[in-house]
Amino acid sequence: MLRTLLFFLVALTIAVARPATAGEPTLALEGPARAAAWERVAVKVTVRNPGPRAILPLLVEVAGPAAPLGSWGLLGTSGLWAHRALGNRTPSGFDVLIDPHPPQRFDLARREPKTSLELVRIEPLPPGASTPPLSLDFDATYGQAGRLQARLIYVPLEAARLHPCVLERQPQERSLVPCRRISTLEQPGLGLYLPASELVGGRRTVRASVPFEVEHPAFDVDRARARAGLPDGPFAYDRRGRRWVLVDARARRTLVVGRSGEMLRLPGSWLEVLIALNTGDSTWLTWEAASGAEAQRLEAELRTAGLESRFFAFKGSRSTTRLELTLPRGDVATRSLARVIERHHGWLEDRAVRTPARP
Repeated sequence: MLRTLLFFLVALTIAVARPATAGEPTLALEGPARAAAWERVAVKVTVRNPGPRAILPLLVEVAGPAAPLGSWGLLGTSGLWAHRALGNRTPSGFDVLIDPHPPQRFDLARREPKTSLELVRIEPLPPGASTPPLSLDFDATYGQAGRLQARLIYVPLEAARLHPCVLERQPQERSLVPCRRISTLEQPGLGLYLPASELVGGRRTVRASVPFEVEHPAFDVDRARARAGLPDGPFAYDRRGRRWVLVDARARRTLVVGRSGEMLRLPGSWLEVLIALNTGDSTWLTWEAASGAEAQRLEAELRTAGLESRFFAFKGSRSTTRLELTLPRGDVATRSLARVIERHHGWLEDRAVRTPARP
């Protein structure tokens, strides 16, 4: 029983940022205390508002020492709680530009209503409420070892200093819609809006962090580098094969180095493609041919090599020159693809096969 309890405490760490004053929001960050090298790690972060007034989260961010891992909110990369809009100020409140059916493509001929004000549609976090757990996954690289940090930037919503309005109707087509001024921040009707300028002042920040350790395998990257004769450059760990993927940018190649001494040489940078196979049985890459006829020949060549490919298609449109390849896990498929690329004097870069430009 004691061993089970100790394992649980090591495997899971929860940090809760305590507010400086009573009633301020709390930020809880939950994640593992350690992970194996390049293991896929899941963390969760939750905001709770115990205070007497609503708040608007503008940013919830999770970061490691190396770089941000994910973010939500108006200031983040995934929109939650606030959405930008355009409109105009009127004597009774505002007009908001609403499009119930956003176009699939931009129409230059469409007449655009004139707007002069940036607004924000808000979804406040009420008193006593919590956000659902916000989840993200990341690879436990060596650069992420240290502490995982969570940050909340929010605005207390005090009705007395704000000018909220509520949308009065949903239009049938893109148009300016009256947004009636109200004196409460309770979530009403068809949407609650504020001038964006009112969310600039009064911002506050809450932080939380948890320790995070990345375990090193017995055959570590320094030994792989010594064996490959490559002292620096991008690298990652192939967890399934227990090998290191080393990118030699100067020679435009990738070396896959195993503990037993085997070494796989591949043209270009294969790091992103091979590391995707840590968590999947296959991954994808693209190959843009110079012409439709060349693409047909290339598709046949790949099929002969035992590799699956198809012409790229999107929203009913099918390319005649761009192939999307499926690469299954395993050295047989990897070597086969590398040989086809080398026959065309090409290399891999950012999941795409590149070939020399023809005169």
